Amino acid sequence: MRFNQPDFKKLFESAPGLYLVLSPSSDYSIIAVSNNYLKATMTKRDEILGHGLFDVFPDNPEDPSASGTSNLRASLERVLKHQISDTMAVQKYDIKRPASEGGGFEERFWSPINFPVFNEEKCIQYIIHRVEDVTDFVKLKQDRLHQHKETEKLRSRADHLEKLRQSQRMEAMGQLAGGIAHDFNNILAIIMLTCETPPGVILDDGLQKRFETIKNTSAKAAMLTRQLLAFSRKQVLVPQSQNLNAIVANLENLLNRLLPEDIKIRSNLAADLGNALVDSVQIEQIILNL
Repeated sequence: MRFNQPDFKKLFESAPGLYLVLSPSSDYSIIAVSNNYLKATMTKRDEILGHGLFDVFPDNPEDPSASGTSNLRASLERVLKHQISDTMAVQKYDIKRPASEGGGFEERFWSPINFPVFNEEKCIQYIIHRVEDVTDFVKLKQDRLHQHKETEKLRSRADHLEKLRQSQRMEAMGQLAGGIAHDFNNILAIIMLTCETPPGVILDDGLQKRFETIKNTSAKAAMLTRQLLAFSRKQVLVPQSQNLNAIVANLENLLNRLLPEDIKIRSNLAADLGNALVDSVQIEQIILNL
């Protein structure tokens, strides 16, 4: 029984889309083409029928990464080898513009599928190459990705500016703290000097205790000024052999006053920790920074 050649025109009218009918020969010559395919690829029927597929649709020579022809050829070879349809991933396959449209190549993206048509002897007589032009979708996706990257750049820049402003605020606070500390130190010096008992003067126990209380309280206030000076980076370093556990323990009360109520401090101190040669105020400043 003879296998009659199908009426491709009726087939294309019944199933509108972008179709090529290819021979299973080595050059995959074009046997038939739908009007929609001609329109999408800016080609004419009489100019492509009978020509090899890759002679009509070569890769863009200006794109060194172009892989449309190699990917399509591999798909067609799979159809011949396995005799089943082959769905391809979205491909970048640029189309050559006619001279009337300015020549050169136009960037295009396609979603192709290739499937075999068998004759009565169960041999492949044609390969149907159907594509969908997804260029607009791919470019929209690329634009969104570009916008996302630009948004991330703007967000990163905003974060950098906020950190810079925060650094400037901290620097201003440090300068203010340094100025306050110096003035406070002067006041404390007068208070502590006033509490010094002149030689030969004996105070009663009650008055002596009051003077000692003032001196001790002033000494604690002097430690606070050292912390303020350290915060403003104006404190002269005084390294001494210090117990770090004791520094942390003494600082906990200050930290508990500075931190919000929803933040709690838990110290995990090593009992056998040795002494270190450090400036205690600087260590306290490190802990405050953390």
